[in-house]
Amino acid sequence: MSVPEELRKRYPVTVTVKDGAKPMGNVMVTLISQTGLGVVSCNGIADVQGVAVIFSSRALFTGKGVPPGTYTVILTETIVFPPELEPLESDQDLPRAQRTAKERKMQEFIQQNKLVPDVLTDSESSPIKLTVENSASVVEIDTDCFMKSMAMAVEPARMSIFIIRI
Repeated sequence: MSVPEELRKRYPVTVTVKDGAKPMGNVMVTLISQTGLGVVSCNGIADVQGVAVIFSSRALFTGKGVPPGTYTVILTETIVFPPELEPLESDQDLPRAQRTAKERKMQEFIQQNKLVPDVLTDSESSPIKLTVENSASVVEIDTDCFMKSMAMAVEPARMSIFIIRI
């Protein structure tokens, strides 16, 4: 299977995710193509410093960097439950009322502990757009800014996202 020339060119993309001044680790950063490149998976997982190096793959072609194009950026957060709320296969055997109570507590825990606003988790609503051109891209995303803008009912699309080309 031959890989189209436009997908062979890839440029380094690094995304830093933070909550205010605090780096956010274990957040998956996904770039979704807006320029019709076909099925290209571009993602990376933020380390403890909140830095994700983005890799791309298509069929048999995988490697560091992203093909040129315009992308919507979404974030997927990993939330670790305390042991008493950990989802278990045996939960299905619990009486319905007990299972419902646990599910409600899990949802409350998620709402209290999530740092990535819903608007940044969906490609239809994410206001973060990234254009990868003929150079490296460094992006910084501060989820705290989005949380504050939602609390103040500010249009997230009016928030500034810093894209620096090196």
